[in-house]
Amino acid sequence: MELSGSGYLYTLAILCITFATMSAIVVVLRHTTGAPFSSFELHLTKLYVEEAFLVAGLAMLPVLLSLLAIPHPLVWQVVSVIGAAALGVHGYAMARRRRAVTRDRLPTSVWIMLTIRALLVLALLANAMAIPIEINAGVYSAIVSYFLGHACFLFSVRLNAFLAGAV
Repeated sequence: MELSGSGYLYTLAILCITFATMSAIVVVLRHTTGAPFSSFELHLTKLYVEEAFLVAGLAMLPVLLSLLAIPHPLVWQVVSVIGAAALGVHGYAMARRRRAVTRDRLPTSVWIMLTIRALLVLALLANAMAIPIEINAGVYSAIVSYFLGHACFLFSVRLNAFLAGAV
């Protein structure tokens, strides 16, 4: 029996790779203008690509585990725990690297994003433990999708400034 939501997860993985590719193309276009990159701009670009590949991996992981004949409820428990760990660690590393690059305190907007990220990590852990409902593929898929959507939103907000050379 095919894993529920596998078609959606394949599509999400394709969107992630497309977003990472588009981000790289924008960097190349910016580079052709001859404008130098600031360390913050490089940090943001790396962040967009990392987030896209992380979400792509998390989108493909349930299907991989299903191919290993792991029972479907256990697949969603395992990927929810792995997703929570990966997204939590990446969020922590992202905040540390940003602080190292800017040498400033994190702005309120970043704290809000990190708080949302932490809440979604907790939701993934709750999904793994079947709290408050049974383990749900939709919860996992929605949370993983949020991270791609968030990266796309941040990228689009910064795009004009990035291409203009002013961050």
